[in-house]
Amino acid sequence: CDFRSTWEALRIVQRERAGQGALVDAEASTRRALALARAGEDRYLAAISLGTLALLLQAQDHADAARAEIRAAETEAQGSLAAGARVRNFEAVLERRQGDLGAMRSALEAALLLAEQGDAPHFAAATRSNLVDAYMHLGLLKEAQATGLKALALLQRFGDRVIERTLHHN
Repeated sequence: CDFRSTWEALRIVQRERAGQGALVDAEASTRRALALARAGEDRYLAAISLGTLALLLQAQDHADAARAEIRAAETEAQGSLAAGARVRNFEAVLERRQGDLGAMRSALEAALLLAEQGDAPHFAAATRSNLVDAYMHLGLLKEAQATGLKALALLQRFGDRVIERTLHHN
């Protein structure tokens, strides 16, 4: 069996366990997925695993460990615009949870730039949707509206109703 399929299965388990509040179990699944990604020498999946691990550690009040995992994710993501964009998005979530909206905005703007450079229009649209929220909380309403309109056009093109609904809610 291809390790990527097992990695995806572990990711599903991680999401389910995290959604149930079983963060230690979710962390264990994520660490197994990370080991698989590294054994398969897939730096993209390793970066995603490390970003996920950072969020789980932060949710368990391990802020320093979370920061260390984000730094490790940045290292894994080097050379991949797509992985770099995802890592910046994980960083934005960490910053949001810490209450640093300015840092969240910076991380999201960096993620957007990387997504656009990496020709990842769907991820760019999702990132724009997240940026709308950041801009609104920072009182940057014109930026929020302009960014939201750009995101909406792409989300409609992709038929992504889930993120589109979130965008309309903002």
